Amino acid sequence: QQKYALLVGINKYYVRPGALYPKVLQGCVNDALSIQSVLENRFGFNKENVITLFDDKASKANVLAAFDNVLSKIKAGDAFVFFFSGHGVWMSNNDQSQLDQAIKDKMNQAMVMSDLYAKNLDCLFTDGLLKKTVNRFIDKRAIVTTIFDCCFSGKLLATFSLGEQNPYAPERIPAHEK
Repeated sequence: QQKYALLVGINKYYVRPGALYPKVLQGCVNDALSIQSVLENRFGFNKENVITLFDDKASKANVLAAFDNVLSKIKAGDAFVFFFSGHGVWMSNNDQSQLDQAIKDKMNQAMVMSDLYAKNLDCLFTDGLLKKTVNRFIDKRAIVTTIFDCCFSGKLLATFSLGEQNPYAPERIPAHEK
């Protein structure tokens, strides 16, 4: 079994290339480095199979390319860990299917990548894109672990049955009250 990881930590966000957003996060990069240390020193991950993207390197395009890089190598039974630490957002989506509305209350979650200046909010790695990406690993029969250290991460990978099976699910707040 091979073990792969993609670790994303974003303290610094940018309003244009090289221009830092004035409010920076503390500890996101350090958290990703800590996860890297645990994976390599405790769980035997090979350094060559651990991809790290920090701050300005953590654009949506770079994260997608890193996912594709791992997907080109991974085989059935291999393990993959995805870790994200940074900003997360929750936004309205009135165009959801009835099934998604039952879970997400007409809301969507997204991880915010470092390139805030990207056109058409392309700095957002949406829950829909994340599910499609993770499902590509599942299709290859890889063992996948995801860890999200960001606001509004509770339903990033939610499926219809999650609420019914999860005894720790938070109280549901109607969308109009959010």
